[in-house]
Amino acid sequence: MVMPHMRYQHSSDPRSEKTRYALIMTAIDLMGRYGFDHVTIRQIADAAAVNLAAVNYHFRSKAGLREAAMEMVARKMREEGPGLRLAALDADALDRLEPAEANALVRDLMVTGVRASCTHPEKAAIRAFIQRELFQPGPISKRFYERIFADDLAMMARLVSRITGDPPESEAARLKALTVIGQSVFLSMAQPLVHYALGWRHYDETHLQTIADAFWLNP
Repeated sequence: MVMPHMRYQHSSDPRSEKTRYALIMTAIDLMGRYGFDHVTIRQIADAAAVNLAAVNYHFRSKAGLREAAMEMVARKMREEGPGLRLAALDADALDRLEPAEANALVRDLMVTGVRASCTHPEKAAIRAFIQRELFQPGPISKRFYERIFADDLAMMARLVSRITGDPPESEAARLKALTVIGQSVFLSMAQPLVHYALGWRHYDETHLQTIADAFWLNP
């Protein structure tokens, strides 16, 4: 029995893009909560309130739906939050930044990531899906990394190199970039722990400024 889930607008027509979107977002929600192996196509179709035939029409299989879910997560990460900011950065312009400018930009990117994770109910489902897919070793997790994180990590390492002096392709720069990203991811995903530690039930702009002030990167 699948637990209650988020409802997404759909049409009963299996050819409808609204139906396709509803199936993808429902798959992100349920696969994120229960794992790919523990959710059936029928459960996803029932939860999205569409015909089972719609899954076969749009995706051919559960694996095809999983691929579409990955693409949707990648697209949403590129369209908002730090992914959008990183995609818009020019590598040559980054190489001309002064260390203080680079540090301010890294702080802003980190806070943008935390803010973006808290402003839409879809974000919790997307975070859970990323955790499931990225942190389970295997070919799927590697493809997920390459599709969603590799370019952003390379750009963040280039930015970190302006602060630390490490070559942007070096292990040190990439590890420090992962540390930066990790701070943002942790603060996004561990809000209950932050609430217990600091009493912050939700992140408001004052909290986000405090997070920016507390940001740490050892040059």
